[in-house]
Amino acid sequence: MEKQTGKKWKTAFFVLLLAIIVFFTAAYFSLFSNVKNPNLTEFTSTQEQSTSTFTAEVTLNAIDLQTLLQQSLLELTEGSVPEIEVGEKIHLLGSLEVLGLPITYNLQGEPFLLEDGNLQIKIEKIKLGNLSLPIQQSLQILKSQIDPALPIEINTDEEVIHFLLSDIQTETVQEIKLLDINKELQEYTFEITLPKESLLQ
Repeated sequence: MEKQTGKKWKTAFFVLLLAIIVFFTAAYFSLFSNVKNPNLTEFTSTQEQSTSTFTAEVTLNAIDLQTLLQQSLLELTEGSVPEIEVGEKIHLLGSLEVLGLPITYNLQGEPFLLEDGNLQIKIEKIKLGNLSLPIQQSLQILKSQIDPALPIEINTDEEVIHFLLSDIQTETVQEIKLLDINKELQEYTFEITLPKESLLQ
């Protein structure tokens, strides 16, 4: 009798766990519907006071990261956003004004993981129209014109750009944190936290 009771308890437990994972996965794919091949590597649940949250580790390839960053920028402003290309390097492309004239820019940098879970791009090259300017001066021009609503921070002295993933919050996402960058495979592992309410919508 005790063995049968134990088996029933284990069955109920795994059914409940499976149901939670299905809800989470459905919510994740609904949120990142434009991300083609996410790899859900770990699932955990946490609870703080009366608010429940669900946390997962997700590994994205370069194309999926490109889509994630681009969509995040578009959702945070009605203005223009830079076009993002992710490969071995990360490129930002866009346009701005210099002396009243529109010019295009093409910025290339290497991605790095910051301790706070944000993404840093160390600038290696920047082309500002036909102008030949030092990186710091070019970044200063870009910094003066970039939309302040975007989660992008430019440090001209260190010649880096920070994608402030911690500032990206929506109704369905509570927190996004970068955990690891595999440059050889061009894969990026994130920790994504969702509020309980987003799974029940």
